[in-house]
Amino acid sequence: MAVEIIPAAWRLFIAVDLSSAATDELLRRQRAIHRWARSGDIRCSNKQSLHLTLKFIGNVSPNRVPDLKSEISAVAERSRSVSLRLGANGCFPGPRTPRVLWAGLDGDTQRLAVLASQLEGAVARLGIPDESRRFFPHITLARVRLGMPRWVLQEIGDTWTAERRPGAAVEVNTVTLFRSHLKRGLAPQYEKLITAELAS
Repeated sequence: MAVEIIPAAWRLFIAVDLSSAATDELLRRQRAIHRWARSGDIRCSNKQSLHLTLKFIGNVSPNRVPDLKSEISAVAERSRSVSLRLGANGCFPGPRTPRVLWAGLDGDTQRLAVLASQLEGAVARLGIPDESRRFFPHITLARVRLGMPRWVLQEIGDTWTAERRPGAAVEVNTVTLFRSHLKRGLAPQYEKLITAELAS
């Protein structure tokens, strides 16, 4: 039986829930790498963990959560919805040595970046450190096991980035504050702490 790890701090992030159409398409894309997933060379994200992260907050004290909820709601009240579509597949750090496999986004990504920046500022006002990396909208679909031969990595990267199908719509009408629950031997479970609707 899995035992939950109960930390003194909560691990939090702000993200966008995906439509069932977008989620289904992402799960179909994972089929391209099924043979490596089956052998354990790739660990695929499960359906429950597919989301568009806008701000990773990290570990914070639970008593900060009410302030976070207020700040997130305030940003949502003055933000407009964003229309996107699933874009091309990509890899971090690159297709020759992939470690993270992701799906990109097309559409009004500039407005999405503004929303992410506003959430970043709202969190920073509470004394939580800024994200050092530039915001890059993507949805993580799989992670590649370390220590694999270079030729296998390149084959995975080439297979993954060959995806070119039209993308499902991703409508950003709400933002959600999630808490990650970690259990030994199991994938993280995500709890919604607040979902705030965007103004229009």
